[in-house]
Amino acid sequence: MSLRRGTLGVRQRGGTLSSKLQDLYVVLSKTTLQYYKQKEQYQKRQAPSERIELADVTEVHAVKSKTTGYMFEVKSQRIRSQHICVSDEDRQKWVYIIMKAKTDGLSTSEDDDGADLSQDSSTTNSKSDANLDEVMKEVEVERLTERRAYLMSLSKQERKELLETGLKKKARKDRRKLLKKWKDDKSEVLDALRRKEIEAIETEYQQKQLELLNAMQERKAENVF
Repeated sequence: MSLRRGTLGVRQRGGTLSSKLQDLYVVLSKTTLQYYKQKEQYQKRQAPSERIELADVTEVHAVKSKTTGYMFEVKSQRIRSQHICVSDEDRQKWVYIIMKAKTDGLSTSEDDDGADLSQDSSTTNSKSDANLDEVMKEVEVERLTERRAYLMSLSKQERKELLETGLKKKARKDRRKLLKKWKDDKSEVLDALRRKEIEAIETEYQQKQLELLNAMQERKAENVF
């Protein structure tokens, strides 16, 4: 039974797969993370090209990368596997479900014996999305609980220093925003002043043209008489 599946960019070290980036069909079950060269291999129930036992997984986390996009990494005792997703939301879902499956299991919303095997993670039904939302909420609650426990373990002085550090960071961030706004406002003011100067020059030029035209007409009238 699969918890999630879809085509991802994958590269590995330590396993049988290539260390170069390639598109693979990845299937997550309750106990393993399986890799297929093509989606049809999974549909025909063929053996995967590589698999990682969740029991052997030591780390799962998102990776910030400007060159590869939305990446997450899975480390086991023998394999280091990097995965490229199509969006940050897709990456978060993969990370959350793998972590949940490893820690205490996750009830599958799809049964291979009765499900449409052509369906992948990009066409997950509403029931699966609801399960994913619940997983995300649980992970967020756990994160906040751990954060609170960490703060409670600090001394009063340490909490004060941590708060001051946070306030200083916020002050620097607010200052950068104010400077940017000031520069934008200054630019708008300068543009407005330039427009006014140009309008004044044009008005003065038109007035001089009008005065010159009137003078020429007066001279012409004097010559006639």
